[in-house]
Amino acid sequence: MKSGFIFFIFVLLQINTEGQDTTRITKTDSSVIEATFYWDKDHSTGKITYKSKLVEERTYRRHLIHTTGFYYGDTAITEYDDYRDSATYALVGIGKVFDKTGNLKLTMDYDNRNWTPADTSDYPNYTLLKAMKLKGDSIVQSIYGLKFFNEHVKWNISSYYFNNGTFANEWLRDEKKGSITATEFNIRYDVYYHGGVFEEGIQIILDRNGNILPKHGWMDNGEKIYNQGFEKVDTAIHDFKLTTKQAIEIAHKYGLPAKNSYLISCDLEWNQIKDSASKIYNGNFRMVVECRKRLSKRERKKVLRGDKINSYTDYWAFNPWTGEFIKKYTVHRDHAWVTSF
Repeated sequence: MKSGFIFFIFVLLQINTEGQDTTRITKTDSSVIEATFYWDKDHSTGKITYKSKLVEERTYRRHLIHTTGFYYGDTAITEYDDYRDSATYALVGIGKVFDKTGNLKLTMDYDNRNWTPADTSDYPNYTLLKAMKLKGDSIVQSIYGLKFFNEHVKWNISSYYFNNGTFANEWLRDEKKGSITATEFNIRYDVYYHGGVFEEGIQIILDRNGNILPKHGWMDNGEKIYNQGFEKVDTAIHDFKLTTKQAIEIAHKYGLPAKNSYLISCDLEWNQIKDSASKIYNGNFRMVVECRKRLSKRERKKVLRGDKINSYTDYWAFNPWTGEFIKKYTVHRDHAWVTSF
């Protein structure tokens, strides 16, 4: 059978009597293509109008999800085009953003974490943002070293900038029309460790001159953002000693049960210290093993009905730099998420 030949087609189509979204799934010998069409219904007239389309193609051999989004109300003009890892759903490779005439506006290199506007006049803050990112990079490198930065840290494109605390904007959003003056910057980094990635594990807040701010109050929604991910590490070598697999193995020695009846996971987390005297050193990284008991059939039925049930989760915390076991603790809840099954 030739590659790309469609050997099976399955179409899931919702009837749009109430303006529901429509999904069409097409399977080929190398991928699954899922096209979702979004609709609106005017309840005064009963008219159903087309909004936009999103196409996701999951490729078997390369373990990639190719996503194409189209502009509102027009099936023919691509708004963005990118790729995601099918296991982690993280953006990878080259992503592109287009304007409403189909011209390229922005190119993102998610592997090397940089971005290039087709026309810098569409991004008045572009030069300043690049300078602030380099400043953020240098601060992280000065604390953890160049080796740790190159092997474990990647800039997160979902960073933000602010205008005197009254307005927040996404880092890559164009501001040609109604542009704002960027005065503060929330630069975010993903932290990669042996077994996973801690998205936005490091965050730093800078003013326009590159000075570190202890926190930032986002006036639009009352959210306060703090510096995060900066820890005074005693070891001379800045590197994570502990892997997630090792943490789980050690946790068994401290009471972690067998996996058969439990859901066990391990992640890198940030332990924030309240009222820290330092404006930047305000917590520590922890490798945390989480253990939740699987729900019985009876409990699952209760959760699906929306009933509350008593549940608890056990945690084993480790120092990722040294591998030292710190403590075990338990969190009790009066409900359980459906994902706890």
